[in-house]
Amino acid sequence: LRPIVSAEFVTFRHGDDGPPADQPFSTSLGRRAGRLIMIVIDEANIRRGSINAVIKAASAFVDTLARSDRVAVQILPGVGPLVNFTADHASVKRALSTAVGTAVEAERTDRVGVAEAIAILESPSQAGVPAQSVLADLFERECPGEHDPASLADCRRKLEGLARTVHASARSRAASTMLALREIVDRLALSSDPKTVVLLTEGVLVGRNFADTAWVPERTAAAAVSLY
Repeated sequence: LRPIVSAEFVTFRHGDDGPPADQPFSTSLGRRAGRLIMIVIDEANIRRGSINAVIKAASAFVDTLARSDRVAVQILPGVGPLVNFTADHASVKRALSTAVGTAVEAERTDRVGVAEAIAILESPSQAGVPAQSVLADLFERECPGEHDPASLADCRRKLEGLARTVHASARSRAASTMLALREIVDRLALSSDPKTVVLLTEGVLVGRNFADTAWVPERTAAAAVSLY
């Protein structure tokens, strides 16, 4: 017989599995620390008709995570997380289901879209001056029955005003989203652990010179945040 020099317990359970669900206690033995993942839903920039697909995709993403991964949920606009980092993925999915899309394609009208407003008011060749070709297409589409010069001029004037309103509203929502996102990243910087932030949005209108996002590389690096 040879003396036992050392012994090591080897488990066949995957490190993510943790203790069986029917055990009346919890333990950290055999567990990985898990990842920290925050899901941020940008309600202001998601349309009502699209929110269900967003929630479905987010819930499917949560289902792919390991049991040890801790997930938080924050809905913008908002002052704090709806759910703090937790391994209770069922509660995360319930929180996701409360999101509602509040974005509209145009303020008080569906005549001018955000993409059109951007093309009209942010034309690189005519900064500050409505892009004539885009306006011409808009006038042709939205003022087809206006043959009287006065009524045609009034229709065109209203459409230009609507384009400015839609553009201003989109820029305001974008500024609010970027400010809230920066506050989230700064708050996450209180911990040195690596974090992942997943922003769900249909689009955030930022300036052509990307000044609105200039803070992202430095602040996310300082907070150990990977932003998707």
